[in-house]
Amino acid sequence: MSEKIYLKIDQQRYVKKPKVDIGDVMTVYCSDKDMIEKIGHITLVEFTLGKYDRKVLDALDVVGIIQKEYPDADIECLGECDFVVEYKKPEKEGTVHWIKVAVICFITMVGSGYGIIAYNNDVSTTDIFDRVYELLGASAYKATNAMEIAYAVGLFIELLYFMIILQDKSCQKHQHRLRLKWINMTKIYQNLLLTGKVENDSGYYFYIGAMSGVFTAAGLFALITSVGVINRYADVSGTSRHVSLYEECIIIGATAANAVYVLGITVRIGMTGCIIFGLISGIFIGTFF
Repeated sequence: MSEKIYLKIDQQRYVKKPKVDIGDVMTVYCSDKDMIEKIGHITLVEFTLGKYDRKVLDALDVVGIIQKEYPDADIECLGECDFVVEYKKPEKEGTVHWIKVAVICFITMVGSGYGIIAYNNDVSTTDIFDRVYELLGASAYKATNAMEIAYAVGLFIELLYFMIILQDKSCQKHQHRLRLKWINMTKIYQNLLLTGKVENDSGYYFYIGAMSGVFTAAGLFALITSVGVINRYADVSGTSRHVSLYEECIIIGATAANAVYVLGITVRIGMTGCIIFGLISGIFIGTFF
């Protein structure tokens, strides 16, 4: 029986070494982990050392190379049919390099903050919480901002959780936490459906707010990672080894902006700050297109 192999191909990849393997420019998956390792180290293309160059390749080229080693393999390509591999000479990590890193950190921090503010504004998050307080007969807790604070905390926790998942490829040790979240949330919803209310305990309102933040963070992080904004910045600037730092900036920016919005905190940044915020937000959103 032939082995099923999946190839996830991006439209463009930047590389810094002249000898490019399949695993350097695409994701390989199959049930045989040893096969994944071997396919990932198959040479795809070679460039001249130190000389800028780019090559346009076809998914069928990759299939042909793999089938030379595994003639019976059943290969399915996901993503782009044509893709570009661009070779750039590695840069020394001097002043220019660290300026690039600082600029990208600033863009991702401000941009993710704008993204979460735009989402909260579109769905009227604060109005939703006001309505939930009324529906649950919890107007007495409205002044405490229990849901709003929990929402900010939940969003931060889930963004951090997703960053850990991305850095841990196996992710198995985190799966039970996700199941626990769903089980607890299901119990609250069952209580709501059966009784029309939750227990008169501020802890429940805090938990509902926290879970709202969790689900919002999941959507935000899924959008940013699926579009590949961070990888695009890192590849173009030649700062790929700082991807984890950029992800941390997303967490900081989104968490801070979310807390400012839902809690109604006033931050005085002046006209210059407003212009910079608008400019950076535009740059960040433009990356999605």
